[in-house]
Formats: sequence, structure tokens, C-alpha cells
Amino acid sequence: MYIPTQREHIMSLTNDQMNQAKDDASQFMFASMRRLATEYNMPELRHVSIQFTLRGNCAGTANKRFAPNGTPYYFVNLNEEIFEKGTKRDVELVLLHEIAHIMCFINPRLGKNHDKGWKRVCLAIGGDGERCHEINLTPARKRYLTRHIYIVNGHTIKLSTIRHNQLDKGLRLRCKHGEIKKSHYSETIKIAK
Repeated sequence: MYIPTQREHIMSLTNDQMNQAKDDASQFMFASMRRLATEYNMPELRHVSIQFTLRGNCAGTANKRFAPNGTPYYFVNLNEEIFEKGTKRDVELVLLHEIAHIMCFINPRLGKNHDKGWKRVCLAIGGDGERCHEINLTPARKRYLTRHIYIVNGHTIKLSTIRHNQLDKGLRLRCKHGEIKKSHYSETIKIAK
């Protein structure tokens, strides 16, 4: 099982090491799910899937969705970066944290979100009951909207890039202050979403 030790966690993993870490995390999760499905009489736990598509500061999420026929299904989504920046125990704690959420999804009387009931479940299955992890993950990239500023008869008009390009190609655009022309262009700005 390759998950970096405390000293190794700064280095980046090769593709083979990353795949091995994902396999190990999956095996840990599925073994835990099988054990807990029997202990807590929750057969639904045997059908939880795992994904590795999360980005940003979040280490993991537990999700409940519904199939077209109305049947609920559950999955855990992990941030790949936890394998590079966290220890084996960090990965296990994140998985146990998310498993506790799924157990609460299946039986809402146990708890919800990060309340006392959820914490009790998390501690009972071997987690630490903490709401947040201590892994130093890379924040998600901020997304921006680009707006092109035009001054029409003394009024500021913000156009999207699509409208700006259409105007550039000769499309005639109007606003309540008059016709917008290429010569009215002032500047381009970025607005955080």
C-alpha cells in the first residue's frame, strides 16, 4: 500500500504511485463499508462508489443522488491531492468522515451535517469526529467573468465577450442609451464569480 509517510508527503507522486494510492484508498473504503454494513445492518453501504474528481481545499465529500427510477445511490468523492500532501492516516480519516455522512444519509435519525449525532457515528466507526482536515491543499482556482466596458452617451455599458466579439465582427448592437459602436470601447475588466 503506497501512501506517503509524514516525511515523504511533500513530494509529488508518479502516475503509478497515484493509481496505487487510489486503489489502496478504494480497498480501505470498501472493506470498511462491508464491515459496517454488517455491524450496523445497512446493506446499502455495500453499494457506495468512489470518485477522485474533487479540487480545491475540500479533501472529500459524501453524496446522495437519485437514479431515474427514484432509487438513491451514494458515492464518495476525494481530492487526489490528499495522497500527495496527506499521510495514510489522513486519507483514512477523510474516508471515515465521509462514510459517517453516508451512514447518516441512509438513516437520518443517526445525525446530519456535522451535528452531535454525526460526530457520534464518526467516532464509533474509527474516525476522529472532526469537521475539518489539517491537510494543506491548494485552493481552487477562482473563476472570473470578463466584461468589456463601452461608454455610450455618457453611460457605462458592460458587454460579455460574446457580444463584444459580435460587435467586433460588424453586428449592430443597441442599448437604451443608443447604438453601441466599436469606437465606444473603453476597457476590459475581470469580475470574480
